[in-house]
Amino acid sequence: MTTPDGQKKQLWTTPADHAGRSHEYRRRSRAENAREDLLAAWYGEDLAPREIEAHQRPAVNLNTMVDQLLGKWNMADRIVLRRLVERWGEVMGAAFRKHTQPRRLEDKTLDIEVMNTVVMYKLDNPQVRQVLLQKVREIAGDEVEAIRFVVGGQSTSRPT
Repeated sequence: MTTPDGQKKQLWTTPADHAGRSHEYRRRSRAENAREDLLAAWYGEDLAPREIEAHQRPAVNLNTMVDQLLGKWNMADRIVLRRLVERWGEVMGAAFRKHTQPRRLEDKTLDIEVMNTVVMYKLDNPQVRQVLLQKVREIAGDEVEAIRFVVGGQSTSRPT
């Protein structure tokens, strides 16, 4: 759409209309320009602005978008896992710290990779498991409900 003096008229992407939104300073794409031109030709100069606005996705606050991405990427679990890795010596103590490490947190279950089956045998009894779970919960809170031991090299996750 053009103004009487031949200038291209912007119908929806002015910064004032979208202050505080995710696309405040972005320019229209070629597809958006083509769509606006097509709708202006189809509906006419009078109805085009309303129709163009009706065909746009609503603007989304940046906070909402970031929250959605963090949920999609499961960043809360990664943050908790990083905290556990940093404080792993407090959980395992000096004797087992070198032979174990947290590998993955999924569905509130922490996978602990152990060096070999001997270490797994020593750790995998109800009393030790309960003490470890309690120490992990002191760091991770309610994000961890169970722990599982995995022999090294058998974990399905990537190293952290």
